[in-house]
Amino acid sequence: MKSKKITLSIMITAIGLLSYSANAQVNGAQPNSNQTKTQQEIDAQNKMNPNGQNKSDQMNTNDNRMQNDITTDRNKNPNEMMDDMNGWSEASKMAAMAMIKQYGEPTAKTADMMMWKNTGQWKKTVVYAKEFKHDFPMPHTDVMQQWIDYKVPQEKYSELAMFDGSVVCNRTTGEMSARCDKEGANFLAINLANDIIKGTKTVKVARDFYATTIKEFINGGKPAYMQKLQFDVANGNTADADKASSIITNEDMMKAKKMNEKMKEDMMNMKTGENLEK
Repeated sequence: MKSKKITLSIMITAIGLLSYSANAQVNGAQPNSNQTKTQQEIDAQNKMNPNGQNKSDQMNTNDNRMQNDITTDRNKNPNEMMDDMNGWSEASKMAAMAMIKQYGEPTAKTADMMMWKNTGQWKKTVVYAKEFKHDFPMPHTDVMQQWIDYKVPQEKYSELAMFDGSVVCNRTTGEMSARCDKEGANFLAINLANDIIKGTKTVKVARDFYATTIKEFINGGKPAYMQKLQFDVANGNTADADKASSIITNEDMMKAKKMNEKMKEDMMNMKTGENLEK
């Protein structure tokens, strides 16, 4: 009887071991849902570029790098930039630094000027090393000139000249510019010039408005006319080539053509002589 009990116990133990082994094999071959999810996450992580970033992360990184480059460019050590402006007036230096901070490095620069093209609403901006005294609406110096495309009617030129001598209109190129020491003041001058052209302000009203606005700005205000141009700016098609005079004959035109050809020939001969000397 005792022998039968021992045999039965051994059989039960053996069955338990076989059951445990089978369950272990099944669990190893068919992982649970949590294990499957973890493996999917691992597979997703493995689908990365050689630098260890997926496409989305790489795009974000590139955008951040580009923004950092722009920020670094606009926040260079002021002392480094000043090295390029030896001999410039203080007003010129301040205007140049303000432009660099707002729009980045200039398109071109020489010992006498810095130029930016197509920044914000402006077609072109030039900051000059030399300053020009200007007493309206209060004593200051003009150092920064900014242009837009604008077809100014011929009958308005005189009014604009009386309004502000630093507002310049070029009929041939179809441009209008303002020259002051700050971008906000140039916005103000061009906005008022537009009002005069459109007939919404007289010269006197515009001059008074200019002075009042500058006063507001000095006392901490942010006048709208100094924030941006308050009208739609043209984009080309403003030039005026004028027309030929009837006083100039065809014979005169031929003589002028020959004159230009002679000048070109002399220039080429001069250039050839310089090359021979070298």
